[in-house]
Amino acid sequence: MNRPPATLRSVVPRSRAIGLRAAAGVLWRFGRPHTIIGTTVSVLGLYAIAVSGAGAATGPFDLACTLLAGWCVNVFIVGVNQIEDVEIDRINKPWLPIAAGDLTPGAARRIVTACAIVPVALALTQGPVELGAVAIALVVGWAYSCPPLRLKRYAAAASLSIAFVRTLVVNLGVWLHFAPGGISPAVWALTAFTLPYSLAIAIL
Repeated sequence: MNRPPATLRSVVPRSRAIGLRAAAGVLWRFGRPHTIIGTTVSVLGLYAIAVSGAGAATGPFDLACTLLAGWCVNVFIVGVNQIEDVEIDRINKPWLPIAAGDLTPGAARRIVTACAIVPVALALTQGPVELGAVAIALVVGWAYSCPPLRLKRYAAAASLSIAFVRTLVVNLGVWLHFAPGGISPAVWALTAFTLPYSLAIAIL
């Protein structure tokens, strides 16, 4: 009895496909999905406000570049934190990729380096506002986790750092990039609404 011809999917070895899925899963866990989702919702929300109200959003390509820059900054910040906290994470968060042994520190450093370079390169083509927001977020993220500052040692400094980036840099920086004419009252209201939540989450 004749068998049906093999599908094109068989061209990719199953072990390789599983390997790619596993690598993508490790990268997803390394990026801490809740931060990626939060940044995505923030950027899309600000873009929607700009389109509906200010009418100054620059277009889908610019939106895509801003999202990519935001994702990379997020991975840089949480990645540096994991690199610096391997021993602590093995106790408190053993499922994280480095602590679990699914990602080597060397590979993590390469990911973090790429995630610092890519948003800066993108921001250089997107204007000074986005470049400034990216630079501030990267510097604060580094200072939060790395010596000599290592701001997360201090509750107040840690919570203020997280709230500053998540609330002010993201909301105001992204908005001024999309709509450089000024800050909409809706964005000020959004910033005021998210600030106490950011502080509470950071402290807890």
